[in-house]
Amino acid sequence: MAVLRGALFTVCLYGLMAAMGVLGVVWLWSEARTRAWMKLHNRIAFWLLRWICGIRLEIRGPVPTGRVVVAAKHQSMLDVLMLYNALPEA
Repeated sequence: MAVLRGALFTVCLYGLMAAMGVLGVVWLWSEARTRAWMKLHNRIAFWLLRWICGIRLEIRGPVPTGRVVVAAKHQSMLDVLMLYNALPEA
């Protein structure tokens, strides 16, 4: 069952990327709009992960403010999405 859920999530995630990529081309003319569009994509992806796979995401510890360099030990593709949503815009 876990394999089927993972496969369904993968199909949905790539479908989401394709749909938002095509729809976003005509709308993304500024950096602020692009950031908002990407954060929306990430929130939908996190919702799909919770709904399909039953996985909840959490960030522990304080979120750095100001200009910082974040060096993450990548465990999956999702940590990049989580960091993008969690860190303030520079």
